[in-house]
Amino acid sequence: MNAAVLKTAERDERSGSSNLPLSWVMLAWLRAVTSALAASAIVSACGSPPIPSLSQIPTDDNQRRGVGGWQMFSINGYPQGIVRVMNGDFWIADGYMSDTLSRLTPTGNVTYYAIGYEPLEMTSDAHENFWLTVARTLNVVIRVTRKLEVSSFNLSDDTCGGITYGGDGKIWFAQNNHVGSITPAGKVTEYQTPELEGSSGITWTPGGLVWFETYRGLTTLDPRSGTVKTHDTPPATGGAIVAGPRGTLWYLVHVTGSVTLISYNPKTDHTASYVAPTNFLPYGAPASMILQENSLWYTAQRLAGKQVKHVVGGGLVRFDLKSHRFTAYAAPKGYQANWDITGDSNGNLWATASTSVTELVPKSALF
Repeated sequence: MNAAVLKTAERDERSGSSNLPLSWVMLAWLRAVTSALAASAIVSACGSPPIPSLSQIPTDDNQRRGVGGWQMFSINGYPQGIVRVMNGDFWIADGYMSDTLSRLTPTGNVTYYAIGYEPLEMTSDAHENFWLTVARTLNVVIRVTRKLEVSSFNLSDDTCGGITYGGDGKIWFAQNNHVGSITPAGKVTEYQTPELEGSSGITWTPGGLVWFETYRGLTTLDPRSGTVKTHDTPPATGGAIVAGPRGTLWYLVHVTGSVTLISYNPKTDHTASYVAPTNFLPYGAPASMILQENSLWYTAQRLAGKQVKHVVGGGLVRFDLKSHRFTAYAAPKGYQANWDITGDSNGNLWATASTSVTELVPKSALF
């Protein structure tokens, strides 16, 4: 069927509410509900030390605050996935309580297209077709062509995390107990795996392996043999997996009172960890981290408070792969906690938030 264009409007900056940092489908649903109710509070786990306030974050050379220019563009629904296409526009999966995709130009013009599903995570292929997981009907993946023709592909298991375009030309996606693929011709293959972490990211690496997260740690699927292997890594807590230079895999682990960035080299089986800014809490979204210009960028909820932590806004965090320094960029007051992220050709960052998309033009760091 053809998607219908709903409306076009220039969007102005608009404030919104913050959200609870929970996990995947229930997280996304609660994210929508809590945004609608303007509720945002995090209570430290019983018996665990409280997360330190911003003033208690280590101020050594490893962590610093950044500055930059911010813009916020309002979007219908509760947007999640975001991709950038060749002409420079951004396409957004408008999430729960919406059956649309949004097209956002770099100048802030938004157009909505009805697709008949509530879209969650998304990716695009070599022909700029969009592939999406959807809410409510979790056992399908949908394709939206450049002509806005919508097709659905049935699955035997529910989707439960990320979706990505692989270098093998297939679309790969996370499910409850499978990793699935779809060819450009629409052939679906599902590989049995251990139970996936509820908001697992997924990535394809040049050796042909597909990486994802289970409750045991980083796990790989070799599609050629169907072999599934769990690696000796710290258990993931949901979120993106990024393949960096020299085949190193990067992901975040966040528990009460700490945030840690993990690198894993599968060739040497070496794992390294880096203590990240604690008051910039990763949401755990499946596409919440990207590699751009020798840096990792990830989305965050910005926290404040002492004994009881609460969300006060959004932010982005940069990790320099050479210096191993973190730089945290706090979004202005009234901006919302961020979810998925992508970049543009100018080195700027674009991220979905509760009811908006935010842009950061990073400028410098304050020591």
